Amino acid sequence: MKLSTPLIYTLLALTLVPGRLAIGANSPGPDTGNPDRGAFIFAAYCASCHGDSGQGDGPMAPRLMRDFNVKPADLTQTSWQNSRSNKEMVQIIRQGGRSVHRTAFMPAWASTLDPQQTYDLVAFIRELGKPAATGYMPAATLGLQQKLELGRVIYTLQCTACHGPRGKGDGPTSLDKHPPDLSRPDAFRTKTDEDLEGWAESGIYHAGVPIDPDASRWWHGPLNKDEMPALILYLRSLSLH
Repeated sequence: MKLSTPLIYTLLALTLVPGRLAIGANSPGPDTGNPDRGAFIFAAYCASCHGDSGQGDGPMAPRLMRDFNVKPADLTQTSWQNSRSNKEMVQIIRQGGRSVHRTAFMPAWASTLDPQQTYDLVAFIRELGKPAATGYMPAATLGLQQKLELGRVIYTLQCTACHGPRGKGDGPTSLDKHPPDLSRPDAFRTKTDEDLEGWAESGIYHAGVPIDPDASRWWHGPLNKDEMPALILYLRSLSLH
């Protein structure tokens, strides 16, 4: 199923990398967390110990128990949720386990996460403690985030040289014709996914780049069924960066 362009923009607004979204004048302050963004932070920094669903069963958990007799907390337990205020959870995340007389293996993330990201993470952890029927369901948005990351990697390898890291047409390759600014809000609004697929498939030819294709297969190699949709999604996200 292909998403309409307006729906893609709506989903992207919810799922861009944490910390990249601006907070408007009418938006909640930084002490109000967003579990949608918090899900990505949890997956990046917490799931290795606490597990994807927060039950303390991440891939590092057996080693921590075997070597140090430390068991990551099961964040889904009602007793754990009720024993921590949001303020205490912020302290644990930002200052580490030692700050609350717990294990030093719970790292401090203050130098990695900004205050808004911390509150987003707390909001997601609170969702983990809710019954499955009413709790947070991150699978769809996490999948979209992974697709965006794949698209970013492909764009970096195959498009940055001409179009630049943010799509502004300021890449290091010298061209007779200046590449278009792909970061404009209206850059792709009149383009279908099929249009963008044809453009991407043409590789270096669509710009008439004077490079021997046989010597630059990495630049214009064909994309598979997962890579092409990911690149298209990332291209549509450039105006939101």
